[in-house]
Amino acid sequence: MSDQALPLRNPYRIEGPACISFSGGRSSGYMLAHILEAHGGRLPDDVHVCFMNTGKEMPQSLQFVAECGERWGVKINWLEFDINAPRWTREVSFATASRDGRPYEELIRKRKYLPNAVSRFCTTELKVRRSEHFMLSRGYDHWDSIIGIRGDEPRRIAKIRAGNNDSRERWTAVLPMAEAGASKLTVLAWWAAQPFELLLPDFYGQTPAGNCDLCFLKARGTIMRLMREDPAFADWWIAQEKWTEEWVRSHPIPDRKRPHIMEARAARKALSEFNADQLALDWWDLPDDERYEIEEEWGRLEMALSESEGEARRPPSHARFRKDWPTYERLRELALMSEELPFDEDDEGIPCFCGD
Repeated sequence: MSDQALPLRNPYRIEGPACISFSGGRSSGYMLAHILEAHGGRLPDDVHVCFMNTGKEMPQSLQFVAECGERWGVKINWLEFDINAPRWTREVSFATASRDGRPYEELIRKRKYLPNAVSRFCTTELKVRRSEHFMLSRGYDHWDSIIGIRGDEPRRIAKIRAGNNDSRERWTAVLPMAEAGASKLTVLAWWAAQPFELLLPDFYGQTPAGNCDLCFLKARGTIMRLMREDPAFADWWIAQEKWTEEWVRSHPIPDRKRPHIMEARAARKALSEFNADQLALDWWDLPDDERYEIEEEWGRLEMALSESEGEARRPPSHARFRKDWPTYERLRELALMSEELPFDEDDEGIPCFCGD
């Protein structure tokens, strides 16, 4: 399995307690294989592997996760957001995992607005908090979070390592692939020598259909090509924008008096100045339903402030995955109308922390 010179200390040798985040992509699969090799094929009892399913992954991704677990003899814990489960985290399996977007849709119904390029609560709630609650349920107070970021992703490395200074979180991010210097070419060459691999096309180290199929952080050209290949991919995303727009329109923000606008601004200031130590001690000890009520109140006040400053757009920006794009329905129309995209197909997506 070894295919590269490693530092004196093997970065794939993990000390527990730890949670290995497996996104279902080639890079995180490569990382898991090398961690298993470093431990002689068997992980320590306090090192766990978690795959967080949003319900919008491609079937090939789910099959790949299951096959890695079976072939390598490692238990992979499949987790989903479920508002009716303890800590809103349900453990599922390859057979019972959602394939219709239910976890993601349930989160949107709870929040009453859509995630977007600025407010990426989908990653936080569908993935980060699910693995956090899994580890808490096992009795751990603090642990290492093992993430498959490669050595050729310097911006992501810097951002994640900077996050280790955040005292609010219960984990420390560890990046073994970055430490080992593994690159896209390293990962692709290794998988080329394996008897199985992820059955999704790779383009220069990128998997366009990886993670959530039409994620709004992907490039528009990528999303439109996927829509062109299978227009049904867009159905779920269109439905979420339409449902959220209807909900926002049917629950208008009342006219705000000046004192209430001052209240919204005061709330924003209070939130930004909230003492980090107090947040670390108290915030995560609150029950999930209390935290969500507080978060929803902050969201309500932010919406009021946005409305007061003339920032709201119609259709409401809270009902769009990307307010700088057409709706997903319009994107599909454009994708099917012409063989040529109406803008540069190579426009860059936004870096996402959902996986590799």
